[in-house]
Amino acid sequence: MTLQDPAPRGEPTRGMARIGGMTPEPSPAADLAALRAEAAHLRRVNQELLSTVAELRATVEKQQAHIDRLVRRTVEAASA
Repeated sequence: MTLQDPAPRGEPTRGMARIGGMTPEPSPAADLAALRAEAAHLRRVNQELLSTVAELRATVEKQQAHIDRLVRRTVEAASA
């Protein structure tokens, strides 16, 4: 690169299309297979997240019940 050449070598200048080093567009069958695989993966991840949320909700409910029991004991002890 010289002072008179503002664009780096190998890079297209404004208005020029890049023609080398690009991957070919996947075939429709390969694209469809990839989308199906990704959808299956996302379904598994979604199911895992739903399971985790259900576990966390159960934990919160147990903790809330325990807090309620402790509050009841404290109020009963203070009023006795």
